Amino acid sequence: MQQLNLFQESTPVLPITYYPDFLSQELANSLYQHCLKLEWQQNQIRIAGKTMPVPRLECLYGDKGCDYLYSNSVFLKPLWWTEALSQYCSVKGK
Repeated sequence: MQQLNLFQESTPVLPITYYPDFLSQELANSLYQHCLKLEWQQNQIRIAGKTMPVPRLECLYGDKGCDYLYSNSVFLKPLWWTEALSQYCSVKGK
């Protein structure tokens, strides 16, 4: 029996390329340890007129002016890049 497709695909499926050795194990572990020390916070979100905590910790690092708003109630203002994140971005860009 064939499954009915109830919803049309609104966007094409994008190809994904996996690079298993993109980062060395040492660099990946170092970056992970650094991420554990970032300034994570639990924001508040407004849904159906009620304010409640977002069910995850969030942090945003980036360039000045790259503010982010989602669900029309959670506003994230980026913190300036840490040295480790900045170094990772330069490696990633190569």
